[in-house]
Amino acid sequence: MFKRKALVTVLLLFALWHPASSITSAASSLPKATVNASSLIVREYPSPKAKALGQVMRNQLVYIHSTQPGGWAEIRLDGKRGYVPAGFLKLMAPASDSKTIQKATVQSSTLLIRKYPSPKSVSVGSFKRGAVTYIHAVKPGGWAEIRHNGQPAYVPAAYLKVVPAVMPSYKPGQYIVGKQIQPGLYYSSGGVDYWERQSSLSGSLEDILANDIPSGPAYVEVKSTDKAFMFEGGSFQKFDQRNHNHTLKSTFKDGTYLIGVDIRPGFYRGVGDGYWERSTAVTGEIEDIIVNDVPSGTFYVEIKADDFAFKTHGITWTKIK
Repeated sequence: MFKRKALVTVLLLFALWHPASSITSAASSLPKATVNASSLIVREYPSPKAKALGQVMRNQLVYIHSTQPGGWAEIRLDGKRGYVPAGFLKLMAPASDSKTIQKATVQSSTLLIRKYPSPKSVSVGSFKRGAVTYIHAVKPGGWAEIRHNGQPAYVPAAYLKVVPAVMPSYKPGQYIVGKQIQPGLYYSSGGVDYWERQSSLSGSLEDILANDIPSGPAYVEVKSTDKAFMFEGGSFQKFDQRNHNHTLKSTFKDGTYLIGVDIRPGFYRGVGDGYWERSTAVTGEIEDIIVNDVPSGTFYVEIKADDFAFKTHGITWTKIK
């Protein structure tokens, strides 16, 4: 295993500058919507009295990270968390797409179920507080599409509380992709000593597609074309934005951080002696790297809003702008 781990060091030394050809997004698994108004003010928190962070324009694509009481949708603006009225967003994902279905509980004493997404629509039933239902889509006006007696029906989304999905968690070992572990983005809060993506099971160094010796929180994307994924120490969990409500950090140390999820874009001051990289993905491949460095002392880096992730070790970072 020593030889395998040494491979990471070789990759880092030859990757001090590597332009990227494509950009992926952590938000790609979230419901997509377009703005259905000439413009929408993005608020700091879900209230019309909240501070304006900026605006989004008609037909602009946004990702819905959550729905909030009062008919608000949580989105991202320049990597910052913000809120807009959900009624002015047009959901792009089809209601039948099972990937967008969310389990929820009723948060009011009685909640009428409507045949159509309108308060004037006929009532076809009702829920009591604590009842469980499933959100198939969010419609204009802040309505949640559910199922009642097997048929589409609607309730105000503001009175539903989404139950976080239970995502698969994996202990150290080797897993066959597509059978024992599914392709996708995986997260570790720390403790993983080593991981590698493998093209076959021969056990040779040529099997290694990418690998890393992470420090602190870590992410890795397992691809559908991988044969296996193995790691030592800690645990990995399938990433789901709805279960990943981390506070955006303004100061951080060793680890890999998603832009707009863990840290904001902007100008950062680094102090230490280590390594950093801005990247378009977290596959561990050299092609992911936009730019990187092995600095010492005090230095500055601009993390951009369209970066996917920022990886570092041996350095303490503080946002200055």
